[in-house]
Amino acid sequence: MKLGKYGNVILLAFIWGTLYAAQGFANKNISTYTTGVFTFVIVLALLTVTLLAQGKFKDLFTVKALLPKLLLIGIIGFSVNFTNFFGFKFGNAQTGAFLLKTDVLMVNFVSLLVYKEKFTKKDWLYSLGMFVGVLMIIGVDFSAMTFNFGDIFFLLSAALLTWNTFNISGVLKQKKTPITQITVAYYNVLITMTLFITMFIATGSVGEVSIVFSSVPILVALVISGLTQYGLFLSYYKALAELPAWIVKVILLLIPIITMILTFFIYGTVPTMMALVGCAVVLLSAFGIIKEQQAKAA
Repeated sequence: MKLGKYGNVILLAFIWGTLYAAQGFANKNISTYTTGVFTFVIVLALLTVTLLAQGKFKDLFTVKALLPKLLLIGIIGFSVNFTNFFGFKFGNAQTGAFLLKTDVLMVNFVSLLVYKEKFTKKDWLYSLGMFVGVLMIIGVDFSAMTFNFGDIFFLLSAALLTWNTFNISGVLKQKKTPITQITVAYYNVLITMTLFITMFIATGSVGEVSIVFSSVPILVALVISGLTQYGLFLSYYKALAELPAWIVKVILLLIPIITMILTFFIYGTVPTMMALVGCAVVLLSAFGIIKEQQAKAA
């Protein structure tokens, strides 16, 4: 495996971390649905311009055989955000911070049991190392964790995210109906945006549009959210087309480090010593995973 493929995933971690920071700022002032609508409208516009510039807009109409799968990807993509939102509304935040990260382990087990991916002991060791390191970074307090009905939404969100990872990877890697990464992304964004607009109207969030345009910081955060979400779709789908899904998910555990750095510069939040140790654990484990895959390839 070429190192460049891992470089794309590491770049993706930076993009995703920036996205989380931008959306986190926006969601402190407006609803999740308003943030979602502005973000995905920007992304759809950018993807449309990209397809037109590449002369590939017609590709959207040559994949009719895959429309049911593309529809499913979009619905699940929206559902991940939806269940995540309800988890934090009705569940325990500390419990959710832990459960939402279990998707990386879910991907590993699905890869092993369903797709017969071969894992070495080091693969498992480094994966668990990154998982533990992330829990240290986000400051999960096990003593403050409680389990109630609302926490089911967190598990459901993690399971849906795992499911969609394999759905996207499967569509990109199948040979029967050739489809580009940007075409899959376009349908995902179109469907997700439509569902966000529906909830935007149904929840009465339309009135927040005036708040957005009257606040430069919120508007800037939404523009950054749209730009990074656009970059995320392109990089994420490229990664899933080139690498096993479990490797992509594990390396993306670098995201909390990026988010922590950005929140330090934006909000002045000083990381704890535990978080810094967690960063070291994550970085060493990520390096170990990459080296292990290179050794397998050799």
